[in-house]
Amino acid sequence: MNRLLITILISVNIAIFLIAYILAPLNADYIYWFSICWISFQFSLNWFASAAIVGKSFSQKSNSGNSLLGALPAINIVILFYSFFSISLLLLTTWLKLISWNLQLALQICTAIIFFVLVILLLVSARSARIAESEFVTKSQLLEEILRIKRKSANSNLTSEFNNITNYINYEMPHPSRLPVPALNDYYEQLCKFTEVDGAELDQLLTRLKSI
Repeated sequence: MNRLLITILISVNIAIFLIAYILAPLNADYIYWFSICWISFQFSLNWFASAAIVGKSFSQKSNSGNSLLGALPAINIVILFYSFFSISLLLLTTWLKLISWNLQLALQICTAIIFFVLVILLLVSARSARIAESEFVTKSQLLEEILRIKRKSANSNLTSEFNNITNYINYEMPHPSRLPVPALNDYYEQLCKFTEVDGAELDQLLTRLKSI
């Protein structure tokens, strides 16, 4: 997958420069080629943002604990808007000649700083959400332990009891952030100690979970 993404990056950049060479005016100077390089840079910047989403989607499971993966699409959109704005400023100077180079460079710096701060804020928000989630037991963790106990249970007649507690966690249980953290953590620790249960113990586990 990484090789394929790099191949796409190289291929598109080569195409950009080939088209620029074919369409280059006879008096093309360093300003023209600087503009082409800037366009290539903006494409590469967006490619890296998109590649980060694709790469993490294949290398990590997309779950509630993966807050950074959830922030990547928003970062990608921010970078895309930055690229459009930056290239527009460049065109206003090089082709339309509506603003001076000094003003364009000042605007480019201001724009880069603003969008850079937005990206940092998105990363900080994602990290804060991840830290907040790590403070309490998630529904996925509870379900994993229930499934572990079910696999190790020698009694095959407890399907209904296991389904009852699983359905409660999935559909009726409040979000863990709304429950008392110590009580939920104690419940999870107790759950981790079980290797085999009977019907009465499963009923007690469900009753205790509902009482948290």
